[in-house]
Amino acid sequence: MKRGFLLLLFVCVPVYSQGTNATLEGQVTDPSGGVIAGAVVKAVSANTGFTQIQATTSAGAYHLSLPVGPYELRVSAANFSEYVRSGIQLEVSRTARIDVQLQVTKEKETVNVDARAPLVDVGSNVIGNVVTGRELVELPLNGRNFTQLGLLQPGVAPMTAGLAEAGGSLRGGQAYAVNGQRPESNNYLLDGVTNVNRVDGGYALKTPVDAIHEFRILTETAPAEYGGTSGATTTVVTRSGSNQVHGTVYEFLRNDALDARNFFASSVEPLKQNQFGVTLGGPVRRNKDFLFGYYEGFRNRQGITQSATVPSDAQRSGDFFGHKGSANRPAGSADQLLEWPAVSEQSDSGAISECDGAQAGAVLSARQCGTESFVTTQTMQNSADQGGVRFDHVLTSATGFSYTTPGPPAPM
Repeated sequence: MKRGFLLLLFVCVPVYSQGTNATLEGQVTDPSGGVIAGAVVKAVSANTGFTQIQATTSAGAYHLSLPVGPYELRVSAANFSEYVRSGIQLEVSRTARIDVQLQVTKEKETVNVDARAPLVDVGSNVIGNVVTGRELVELPLNGRNFTQLGLLQPGVAPMTAGLAEAGGSLRGGQAYAVNGQRPESNNYLLDGVTNVNRVDGGYALKTPVDAIHEFRILTETAPAEYGGTSGATTTVVTRSGSNQVHGTVYEFLRNDALDARNFFASSVEPLKQNQFGVTLGGPVRRNKDFLFGYYEGFRNRQGITQSATVPSDAQRSGDFFGHKGSANRPAGSADQLLEWPAVSEQSDSGAISECDGAQAGAVLSARQCGTESFVTTQTMQNSADQGGVRFDHVLTSATGFSYTTPGPPAPM
């Protein structure tokens, strides 16, 4: 029984997660336009050395499913020059088509092509743009929330205050609405695994931007594997280790040094916000095992100003004659509806002070003297820590698997 379970686990390992790969396809022909069957097509990752080899079909076609990243394409056949094209950037959930024409030769020759221009997705009708890791890091983001860049795509609208308030806590983790659909209709994938908060909706884990390789929002005509929702699908691919060691250390600071005073506050509201972290990736065994990890901390100390109406000095002593009642107002007038009812006699002096408790007494004593307005600025605290590790292993030249363990943010 145990051996069967281990065998089943091993067989399942090479299967890639949903939506994390890109597709490279095309047709190999000779100078006359005739197809070349049996040509050897090899795609090599520039970062990890991952290699996938395939022979063209009788129609000269090839179709490769590859992890995202930069690649080099090599095509060779008997009596033809070898074709080499580098600088191919494959993006998540996109199909890149490269048709190759081999030249006839009697000697061994190689034709090198350096392609830096972006490839056009002509193999599918999916609508949705890719946001790369460079854009995530270099574009300004308030709070460093990667979903803000999703608004650059057509059909994506931000969550308005009214829309968020109407949904209550259900929309606490929502980011945007797509093509007029409800925000709860969106689906979120992290390295091919569902990343949806089933209790409140929206994404369950907000991955730091320095740990994201790229992400894409499929807004329309998504393939069948992205079914289950009527809205869009946001698929996020985290960074992985490579044959070169790479990492970052960062901290973003915000404070109240240059802030303006809130109109209702007596002074500038305090603000101290620190967002810091570190990422590190590299090889465990070159061209075989790769490791990437990240950590991000968040500390926020922000003042919130609130106001309330409290009894005046006369009312605290039991004198309510200072407030005009609505007895002499025309029936149905706005003043009658808004003002206090008329009072015919003065309450006993000290009635309020006898009934109020310690907390009410503190509010009354802290109010602005002579007015009925109480204004206070309270400092709110919000702290979180988040970390994760990704491990990639190449089983053979054509298969591999990755294992990601993202850690949810933990309040301190």
